[in-house]
Amino acid sequence: MTRVNRATERHHMTPRSLNTLQAGRAVACLAVLLFHTDFILTLPKYLGRDIFPIFNAGSAGVQFFFVLSGFVILFVHQKDIDKSSKLAEFLWKRFRRVYPTLWIVLLLIIPVYLLVPSYGTGKEHGFGTIVSAFLLSPAPQDYLLKPVWTLRHEVLFYLIFSVSIWRRRIGFAAGGIWIALCAIVPWFHLDFPWSFFFSSNHLLFVFGMLACLAFKSAQVPRSAALIATVAGAIAFANVWFADLHQVLPLRDALNVLYGLAAALMVLGLAVLERDWGLRVPGALTFLGEASYSIYLVHFPALSAASKVTLTLNKLVRAPDSIVFITSASAALVAGVLFHLAIEKPLMLQLAKPRKLRERSVIPV
Repeated sequence: MTRVNRATERHHMTPRSLNTLQAGRAVACLAVLLFHTDFILTLPKYLGRDIFPIFNAGSAGVQFFFVLSGFVILFVHQKDIDKSSKLAEFLWKRFRRVYPTLWIVLLLIIPVYLLVPSYGTGKEHGFGTIVSAFLLSPAPQDYLLKPVWTLRHEVLFYLIFSVSIWRRRIGFAAGGIWIALCAIVPWFHLDFPWSFFFSSNHLLFVFGMLACLAFKSAQVPRSAALIATVAGAIAFANVWFADLHQVLPLRDALNVLYGLAAALMVLGLAVLERDWGLRVPGALTFLGEASYSIYLVHFPALSAASKVTLTLNKLVRAPDSIVFITSASAALVAGVLFHLAIEKPLMLQLAKPRKLRERSVIPV
């Protein structure tokens, strides 16, 4: 085989992007949205009853997100490890991806809590609460925006990973100790801050990175990838069922089982896309691209949509299922519109070189 052919083969083996990852983001985001729809409508001030109990385990979408995050970070930045010159670029990319969009959402919802105190619990106005939400610093609970707790764990993971970019040996040692503690400390049921810094959720990042290493090794046969995908999906469904019926009430054990199942699915789908040309529906790819906006916007949008839907429903008397679907759809549309109108143009603008940003007003 010639050098050109080998180079071409290697390029084919490690594509620059994977639509299956975007599809995974979309499905995980929808699971969380449906979980929160069911949660909100179950509250006494709304319907006060459980409409679709199947979505009570939809928070598992978060575990899937964490696995995807571990896969993506290593997929994109493995080549940067032990290159201190790449550290600033890595931190800027992570900052750009997470903070600006979050800050806009927070700036939109804080005035609502101030003007309409009944909208919240009364704990959203504290200076420390607001500053912590903007910085994504460790906190025992989130009052301003419920989904933000996951971003705090993401930021911690990015910081740990960044040490490996600065110095590989130090980063690997620190990361190894951190993960070992994350596997041990949760079983002692310690309170914050130990429960945050050494959460079992962090193990899911490792599962994602291991799946990425297996993917990049190019030693996963197609048949094995198919088996991994099916087995992962079946395992995830079974853990979901166990979660619903509290067969395994320990949250940390559920985290690990969800994470292992998700890692199998992510690995299998990525290999099938690379080697079999697995095609992902365009709608799922688009929702995956919009998933961050949907994730941030959907909870306050759900609260507002549920109020409006229930008010209108006094006139039409629609079934509870229609109230559920309408509220969830409104929140989904709100997230998509936010992505198109704000997040996407903002990301394009921030991704440009400084000189190009100065010359151009229209995002390109």
